[in-house]
Amino acid sequence: MPRPPLPIPSFMHQAGRTDRVPEPWTPVRVTGETLACWGRTHALDGHPLPARITSQSQELLARPIGLSATVDGHALRWRKCESSPVARHPHGRWASRTATGRCGKLLFTSRVTLYYDGVLRVQVEAMPLEPVDLDGLAVDIPIKRSQARFLFAPFAGAVRVDDLPARGAHGEFTPLVWTGTDEVGLGWGGASDEMWDRGDRALALLPRGNALVLRMQVVQARRRLTAPLRFEFGLQANPWRPPAPGAHRYRNVHLQRAYDLSEADLRAWYAKGARTIIYHSDWSDLHAYPETRDKARLHALVRRCHNVGLELLVYFGKELSSGAPEWPVWGENWRLMVDGRRQEHGYVPYRPPHDPAFHMCPVSGWQDFIVAGIEHVMRTYGLDGVYLDGFPSWTGPCGNALHGCGYTLADGTRRAAAPLWADRELMERVYVAVRSVKPGARVSIHANPGPCCFSAHFATDCFGGEQYGGDFRKAGLDSVRAFHIGTPQWGVASDIISYASFEFALAVGLLHGVLPRPGTQSAYHNSLLTSVWAVQDAFGCLRADWRPYWTNASLVRAAPECVRASLWNRPGKGMLLVLANLASDETRATVSLSRKRLGCGPGRLEALDMLPCDAPLSVNGSRIEALVPAERARLLFVAPAGERAARGRSRRKGATLWPRMRRCANAISLSEDLQVAVDEWLVLGPFAPAYGDERTDLKGHADVPADYRGMETAHVDESAPLDPPAPPAGAGPWRKLRATEHQANIRPDVAADHWCVVYAYTRLQFPHLVPLTEENPVDLHIPVFHAIRVWVNGEPVFAHGGAGAPRYGQGRAEPARVRAILHPGWNPVLIKMVTRRSARFRFLVTEPEADEPHPLVKIQAADEPGG
Repeated sequence: MPRPPLPIPSFMHQAGRTDRVPEPWTPVRVTGETLACWGRTHALDGHPLPARITSQSQELLARPIGLSATVDGHALRWRKCESSPVARHPHGRWASRTATGRCGKLLFTSRVTLYYDGVLRVQVEAMPLEPVDLDGLAVDIPIKRSQARFLFAPFAGAVRVDDLPARGAHGEFTPLVWTGTDEVGLGWGGASDEMWDRGDRALALLPRGNALVLRMQVVQARRRLTAPLRFEFGLQANPWRPPAPGAHRYRNVHLQRAYDLSEADLRAWYAKGARTIIYHSDWSDLHAYPETRDKARLHALVRRCHNVGLELLVYFGKELSSGAPEWPVWGENWRLMVDGRRQEHGYVPYRPPHDPAFHMCPVSGWQDFIVAGIEHVMRTYGLDGVYLDGFPSWTGPCGNALHGCGYTLADGTRRAAAPLWADRELMERVYVAVRSVKPGARVSIHANPGPCCFSAHFATDCFGGEQYGGDFRKAGLDSVRAFHIGTPQWGVASDIISYASFEFALAVGLLHGVLPRPGTQSAYHNSLLTSVWAVQDAFGCLRADWRPYWTNASLVRAAPECVRASLWNRPGKGMLLVLANLASDETRATVSLSRKRLGCGPGRLEALDMLPCDAPLSVNGSRIEALVPAERARLLFVAPAGERAARGRSRRKGATLWPRMRRCANAISLSEDLQVAVDEWLVLGPFAPAYGDERTDLKGHADVPADYRGMETAHVDESAPLDPPAPPAGAGPWRKLRATEHQANIRPDVAADHWCVVYAYTRLQFPHLVPLTEENPVDLHIPVFHAIRVWVNGEPVFAHGGAGAPRYGQGRAEPARVRAILHPGWNPVLIKMVTRRSARFRFLVTEPEADEPHPLVKIQAADEPGG
């Protein structure tokens, strides 16, 4: 049966619209020519453009913003103006002032409008009083050098302002530039370069004494001006908004296929500290569509989440599915178009190939459709908010003339423009629509690639890091400080994305007070995160003084250079110390503490690993020495020795945290998921030689002895391998082997490169977050180069190669894909393989018939026999 369109057109145009100022912002205030909003003031002071901008009482501009022009060979600067009284919206949504002034043969007009959210829209018109030759027109925004430490500007190639060339940097028009510090900053935005001269000098960043000047070079080459020249730009100081109250309790878990979670599963997440389930795109049968055929299942999931105290957010993307009933009517009108071509980037996650989804433009009627749809879903299912993927991210240009985007050059070429103001309007409407249904509801966003000025402040929290491919080894600490700190820099709480090198992302996150978001990682990684939550709660981080590595030089010194230390401090009670090793080799770190400044009190200091770690740790006076694994962090509780701190004046109730922190560390150490490392195997062997006596099979390998009868020889009991088989006499014990990315390098103690037989044993745990049945099918991916056999739960599931193996030519180019059945809990696996000293094997477990081989289960080595 064809799917009917959503029943919302009668009210879609008004969804999310309001003439009031939404919380937590306050109405614009006007005092003379000073326009103020929450946390920021913008003083015009008789100038045609803003003269002073402050954020959190910090002055951002080194001097007034200036406009200069070269007319008929004369350099002019617009300084004097006549201004009209400031106009203000009845409810304080905006305030605006218009100014005019003559500058040679040009009559300039400026209109400066401040909106309640701190967005400043500046519109400029240059009217020739008679035809003139205009050789140049530029606007200079001089930002105080002390307020310009970090930078987001695609043409600059730098994150730190100090790394700019002495002469500055310049480039083509781009819709967003931001510079700032860890606390405040200023963003610039441009929607269109229609009136600009195109080229690689449209924008420039120029160090000039005590200022970093952002120069807008609108006109660079001579043009005959006979009609008005109009352009505009936006400015927004940050923080953008007051921090969302209670943001520390969001504790998001980001999941696929959440419909299958039972109430017991959800209760387990709650017990681990989670407070929010974010359900990704497959909550709806059409990608990013504001309705689902699984209505009953969504109602039931909402009910189960609320029964256990969890909030539920669902996903929306900036696309429309080609399977939606609206697509045949509106698809071409609403879609993004670049350079006269349709934007063909289809997004097809978890969808069959016939149902791609394409990017939509917020300037089009899609904005009405999606806002009304979000309001409809919120109201119909009782959700607690939405997760938006791509809405406030880098403003993609659009030139679709069907809905009025872009402009046409004299030669007929269609140029795209950035929907800067439509993006802001879209985000404001979503925020208002969501909160009109449920006050306090959340708007969580995927924020990439940097500070999404002009729209991201309508979110309560954000999730970022995909610009590095989810690999924070590619990010650099400056990028994390500039773009991921979240509160208080933006006023928007932050999580970070990790698709690779999870332990490194966790280390970097802890250094900056932000964490990866659990849910899609392995059980081991999820347990690491929920354990960090437990540690933060036990320590009382919300009542502690947070001192990250860039502000704590007087409190703590860490060496060598590859080690950074951040901490939460509760004077008299102890500190929670993050010790992160950013190097690719394990490092012996030394940390010196200033006990007096930290308020440690008397007594010998002790340190306790809060997360499982068997590396050495020692404390000598105010000095801590710790071996920190490569690209990982240690989380330490440091305080005067527990027994002594419990005596004397610190004896009063609550004075010592040792009992609480020891209980927390003990509970974490007992977690099944954290007892051993992921991808750890027991290896037995080698058993050499590994070849038979048929020399014709050896193809020149004369180094193989002649008394081996091939793969058929059993060196251990292979009849029922439910436990690690007992090693034969003289064979040596099983040894543990750590794998990386599911690949283990085998270095058995054999001479040269002789062939040998090796056994590997492990246990697979079927994941907690997938419904458990008695028989759960999975696919094993096993690269086959030589002889190999695999048993699961004592049953043989795969064999390759036989007597006298390996025979050259028996290897396979593609991994074998083998179906196996796992039971709830632990499932023993035994592998027998013929290999060499320098060989390796790879073992991956995925969902049946998965298109992408994402690991599905946890791998854990059994205890050594008798251990």
